[in-house]
Amino acid sequence: MKEDVLQFIWKMKRLPNQPIYTTAGDPIRIIDFGEINYDQGPDFLNGRVLIRNVEFVGSIEIHRNSSDWIKHNHSSSKQYDNVILHVVYNHDSEIVNSYKRPLPTIELKELIDPYLLLNYQRIMDSKIDVPCQSMIKRIDKLYWRSFQDRLFAERLDRKAKLISIDLLRSGNNWEETFYRLLFKYVAMGVNSGMFFELAKSIPLSCINKLGKDILAVKAVLYGQANLLEDVTNEYEIKLREEYEYQKIKLRLKKNYFQLKYSRMRPANFPTVRILQLSSLLVERPRLFQKIVQSETKENVINILTVDPNIHSVNTQYVGIKNTDKTGPFGRYTINSLILNLVVPAMYAYGKYIGDENLLRNATRIMEATDCENNKVIRMWKGLSVPCSNGYDSQSLLELYNNYCSHKKCLNCAIGFKTITGQ
Repeated sequence: MKEDVLQFIWKMKRLPNQPIYTTAGDPIRIIDFGEINYDQGPDFLNGRVLIRNVEFVGSIEIHRNSSDWIKHNHSSSKQYDNVILHVVYNHDSEIVNSYKRPLPTIELKELIDPYLLLNYQRIMDSKIDVPCQSMIKRIDKLYWRSFQDRLFAERLDRKAKLISIDLLRSGNNWEETFYRLLFKYVAMGVNSGMFFELAKSIPLSCINKLGKDILAVKAVLYGQANLLEDVTNEYEIKLREEYEYQKIKLRLKKNYFQLKYSRMRPANFPTVRILQLSSLLVERPRLFQKIVQSETKENVINILTVDPNIHSVNTQYVGIKNTDKTGPFGRYTINSLILNLVVPAMYAYGKYIGDENLLRNATRIMEATDCENNKVIRMWKGLSVPCSNGYDSQSLLELYNNYCSHKKCLNCAIGFKTITGQ
């Protein structure tokens, strides 16, 4: 019997409607089960119990065995002196606090509904990806929508926290933060980390100094990505010369990574992505400001769609054959950027400045965006779970990645219904 199961039972107040006694034989009534404590210390805070008509207010600690209190050294910890009740599955030892005072204990072994334990064990022993998949089809639509809202908020909150970490590292510069993350998510896959480092090695302020000089911008990006090392044609040599000049002028430090091309579609080649990014940076200065001011998905698409061919002719591509004419970001790439960068960044910024309208706008744009087409989403669709837009797919990814795959069924709204039979 795991402690998280006991905490779940206590949190949900799943005790029988019958008189309960402590292990010492005293009648006890639970007035308030308390609030779960997510920090260090006792499991539940602000509990209230009535023992022999005397009311006690304080913390409640839960263990599998009474002896765990001793194993965890709670007997000598002042932090646990405010515990008024010890709740255990198996009472195998008398325990005291640091003042050597015995603690009232109740044993749950004979109080827990065996049906609940059977359902829990069945889910834990299941080998399928979604142990409660048969239950999903029977979930009330309003109940599911409410849970979906929670999942979506959890996902955006977590992504917003990650963005806030990058924001601190960039000196609280939102434009710089967005610029770095743009490189990361444009690269996708194996090159995403190196593209992020590429952006870090060229501060956005350096790009801004180059203004509309597309040759200089491309030279700096290609050069810092180590893509001008062994060039042979006239245009690439010109780029390398420009890079050597700008590297000194902008005081850029050399990178030592090697971008990868293997098992990659030509549209995702680093040379192609850098070409597209160069044109975007030149044509869309103050990109983050433009993004957060967007009110529709169409606005965002227009901002992110810049054709590199307005700056180049076929003979001016680095590492690209003349026949492989490169256009702007494709539909899939822009869709991915909206889901993984644009909406999370808008949401994080809305939280940062306390703008509820921006938070709602981020959600609306997500709802207007196509859902992902990956293994996890295809699995959900195979279970007849509806997924028609980015809002749906993001919440389903959150459900699978943070609940199903870790079997956190006790914290899942659907898992709760499956285990309790409600």
